Amino acid sequence: KYKPHLQADKGLVKRLLKGVQTGRPVEVQSALLRRHLLELTQSFMIPLERYVASLMPLQKNISPYKAIPSLRPFNPDHFLATLELYGPHLTSGIRGDWEGLYRRFFRSVNFSVWFNARHQEVSDKLSELHLQALC
Repeated sequence: KYKPHLQADKGLVKRLLKGVQTGRPVEVQSALLRRHLLELTQSFMIPLERYVASLMPLQKNISPYKAIPSLRPFNPDHFLATLELYGPHLTSGIRGDWEGLYRRFFRSVNFSVWFNARHQEVSDKLSELHLQALC
């Protein structure tokens, strides 16, 4: 049986139920839910983006006399260790097992797709910076 990692946002549920009771337009209800999901997604992704940025070599280490540097490997345990200081609990009031949610995400196809896209973006940026150093 599936057990959710995060607790339900009771405030959102109350607002949506009140909207149903008062006849709030469906478009407004939908906008409330979309905004909530956007904020939740951003709270989840910001720590990942920050961690990936930390894997990128410093620009001062890019030299025309060296090969193009690459992104350091993604280490889930190192990332999870940063959650206490930089985790989604700082931007989201939702409580729960954020670490378990990230671990589940790391095993998913969605993580692979996201990370491969970010890795390609960073590699392209490093190539661009290396080319600038050559000129």
